[in-house]
Amino acid sequence: MYTDHLDVRNEPVRESHTPNRPWWSRLIRQLSVQLTVLGWLAANLLVLVTANGVLPFAWPSVGDRSVMEHLLDANLALLQVLLLMGVVFALTRKRNPAKVAARSPEHVVARRETLLLLGYGLLALAAGFVLPRMFGWHPFGLHLAGTIFGTHDHVGVAEALTWAAYNLIVYAAIPLIIFRRRYSPTELNLRSVDRKNDTIVIVVVLAIESVFQFLVAGPEIVDSNRPPSEGERWIAGTGSRRDAHPAVRLASVSKTYRGASPVHALRNVSVTFASGSSRAVMGPSGSGKSTFLHCASGLDLQ
Repeated sequence: MYTDHLDVRNEPVRESHTPNRPWWSRLIRQLSVQLTVLGWLAANLLVLVTANGVLPFAWPSVGDRSVMEHLLDANLALLQVLLLMGVVFALTRKRNPAKVAARSPEHVVARRETLLLLGYGLLALAAGFVLPRMFGWHPFGLHLAGTIFGTHDHVGVAEALTWAAYNLIVYAAIPLIIFRRRYSPTELNLRSVDRKNDTIVIVVVLAIESVFQFLVAGPEIVDSNRPPSEGERWIAGTGSRRDAHPAVRLASVSKTYRGASPVHALRNVSVTFASGSSRAVMGPSGSGKSTFLHCASGLDLQ
């Protein structure tokens, strides 16, 4: 629809009125959304082009998966986050918008506190890298070493509990104590203004996240009849000391023979052989047995 009116120079101007579109149509028309989608696709393409069959990190729990499977897992994780955001929006869309800006400090104060908090975070990460090594442990990060990447060793109970306590105290308790002296619980967004709706959001998000974790981990996580792994036996105290110091450990090892037609003898192989154990390497001719043994023995380190 077009309407005519006169501007200050008494010249006719035609004004366009766009009909109301559904929210999803308005969303995909946003330039920021379009740039985000393009960046997402470009990042996936970059990984596929540059990975050459091997990722730069050793992921103990999924070391036998291909680059494409890793990429699919990462994309599904991001889609899960977007799904949770959509669910939260749907559950809270009828609530009065929170006046977050009114709770914020002045711009100068907010900038100073943000920079100080970032500096504190860097110091906490540095301390988490140095202090555990004094006890012979792995560096403390936001994730326990080995749960995503970082090591193929079996992490002991004492190390795991200390890591959890360190993260709780350094990243949660200390910042809370400091900011509670300057701001109220409402200003820190720690006090609910709609407890009923917030409870619904928490329960629904936990339920969805639990379903995703169950689907990822598989039903075997609740199978009480499955035999315990070496790591579980060591943590429980029923495993031998040799489980913590295996004789052979390969972490995401790949071997490609270059030539006119490159041959991928090994692709992202991760395996651990306990001291004193016996293993057999079997497979058809050309499957990579000799290459595997050469790499495992240290004869081929290229």
